Amino acid sequence: MPSVAMAKSATDLNYRHVKPDDLDTIANLEAASYDPSEAASRENIAKRIEIAQSRPALFLVATAHTVVENCDMELGICTQEEIETVVAFVNATLTDSELVTDQSMDVHDDNGKTVAIHSVCVAPQYRGQGIAEKLLMNFLDGLRAANSGDAKCYKRAALLSRERLIKLYEKAGFTCIGKSQVVHGPEPWFDCTLDL
Repeated sequence: MPSVAMAKSATDLNYRHVKPDDLDTIANLEAASYDPSEAASRENIAKRIEIAQSRPALFLVATAHTVVENCDMELGICTQEEIETVVAFVNATLTDSELVTDQSMDVHDDNGKTVAIHSVCVAPQYRGQGIAEKLLMNFLDGLRAANSGDAKCYKRAALLSRERLIKLYEKAGFTCIGKSQVVHGPEPWFDCTLDL
């Protein structure tokens, strides 16, 4: 009889920079989080992961470590293995604009001073636990750390928010400055910014 894998428990989340082999999981989380007309393509996500290899502060993932028990019923032997699973992510590129624009969603300007946040995604089964806020706070701490010292890499962070999520971003320190000119997907977006 083949082995049976069963998730036993999930421990606290860890935060780390994205790795290239996270692409499949991240593309699936993006698709589960946004309307198909507004979700980033796998190709755009791959580009953002590539950018993050030289600018690690621009792409952060939250991982859960799950203990999986593998049992061979014929032999009566069980082993445990800890597996890291990406359960949330935030990604961005740089722009010379003060806000997220249609162009900044497709073009990364390595000399830009505005961090254009494109996605804050949490796996459906992990939503409602404050993970998005914790992830965003860790992301912003990483940007501030990159700004320490003589060279200030980033002037501000900017994002587009749905009306129902504005309070989440305000908790993280963002200010909603009004309805965005960007039209992307079925609902209106609102511009939010945070000086770094």
